[in-house]
Amino acid sequence: MTLVYVAIVLFSVLVGLRARLAWRRRQLQRQWRTAPLGVVEQDHCFGYINMVNLVKHTAAGTYYENSQRIVDANPQLKTSSMYVAGQPVIVTLDPENIKAMLATQFTSFHLGKRHSIFYPLLGNGVFTLDGEGWKHSRQILRPQFHRDQIVDVSMFESHAHHLIQEIKNSKPGAVVDLQPLFFSLTMDVATEFLFGESVNSLGQKQLPFSESFTKAQEKLTFRFVLQDMYFLGDGPQFRKHCRTVHELADHYVERALAQSDTKTEGKYTFLNELVKQTRDPKVLRDQALNILLAGRDTTASTLSFLWYELGRNPEIYTKLKDEVDQRFAEADSVTFESLKRAPYLQQVLKEVLRMYPIVAENVRFAAEDTTLPRGGGSDGSQPIFVAKGTNITYSPWCMHRDRDVYGDDANVFRPERWVDLKNPGWAYLPFNGGPRVCLGQQFALTELALVTVRMVQAFPQGLPFSGDSTYPPLKHVSLTISLKQGCPVKVT
Repeated sequence: MTLVYVAIVLFSVLVGLRARLAWRRRQLQRQWRTAPLGVVEQDHCFGYINMVNLVKHTAAGTYYENSQRIVDANPQLKTSSMYVAGQPVIVTLDPENIKAMLATQFTSFHLGKRHSIFYPLLGNGVFTLDGEGWKHSRQILRPQFHRDQIVDVSMFESHAHHLIQEIKNSKPGAVVDLQPLFFSLTMDVATEFLFGESVNSLGQKQLPFSESFTKAQEKLTFRFVLQDMYFLGDGPQFRKHCRTVHELADHYVERALAQSDTKTEGKYTFLNELVKQTRDPKVLRDQALNILLAGRDTTASTLSFLWYELGRNPEIYTKLKDEVDQRFAEADSVTFESLKRAPYLQQVLKEVLRMYPIVAENVRFAAEDTTLPRGGGSDGSQPIFVAKGTNITYSPWCMHRDRDVYGDDANVFRPERWVDLKNPGWAYLPFNGGPRVCLGQQFALTELALVTVRMVQAFPQGLPFSGDSTYPPLKHVSLTISLKQGCPVKVT
């Protein structure tokens, strides 16, 4: 009886606290002259059933399909609230709210615990910092992604050639998983750009640096899910992987500092240029690793999803090949400018970034009591109150499938939609937006375009997809998304 009594008391306390919070929220809504939010996935167990469902769908590879199911079941709610593990969460797909968070009300929102969560691996970098620290990071990094640094495609060419040779090492008819090859490719490109020297992971067994970077990143994902309890995602193995990554990065930082003393000029290297902005070795290491995190996984996953779709859609592949044959017949015809001028290639890239935004869900936290412009009232058109500390989640995955913007076939991979599609503005966020828009956007697009062109030229018959027929594909969720079952294709 004692345990039953204790359970009843605890339950009553929780119900009372929730009722008081609801009363306080209504008071603040009146004070700020805002309207209440709609609620989806009502969970009378304080959001713990929602949490179990999220974990279940993440493990199954259907996390984003579950999110889309909720959106489809509540089409009138572009912004809503729900409880997850006892915490209130605002979920918004409204471009006006996202514009407010990322741009017009930028200072009213921050990254929450991201700095503490990511610090053991990434330190004080452009992706972990807020406020003045972030501004300084952005200021010293922006010149490194000037157009002059990415118009030379020769670095991409050498690694694309190596990738193609790796695929061709398999006999015709053999099945090859492209996804790990793409991850090796982008690691090699990123390390050459950052350090002036590639780790040459293509064609080798897992290198200690690459393996440790992957393992440490997986732990960062776990820490991010834990949020306030992130310290539970620590331990000697995690710290060991971080040290392995730091040791290699420190080696290249020391070399860049030494080379700056000799004033020798060579090819462009990110670290050598960054040394002109700061000589602090920890700043150099932290910023380089922040860029590496963005430069490897995002592009590798995008290439994987792209070749997954090309392998499933031979008619799209044929149309793309026709354009490649026409525009890039000469060996030296692939340039930064010519890639930009290939219309169907650009439509294909826009479509894969729409269907599979690699950062498929993102989050901000209110830095102060504030409002968002839409989501309140019966039609969702009135402002809403956002209390300090509130988690606001936005989902490019679901936004990019909005039928009001992309048409009734928004769940279909169809590059041709971009011929007549008006600029979707804040409804299209493959590279985020506002002051924190991706610095490496043009670098990534150039790498994606060049690798795609060279692979189409190398495999004129295509690389038919040879994996599970489940569609949409199951996805592995970490800081980015990837194909849970890889991208197996048949070599032709």
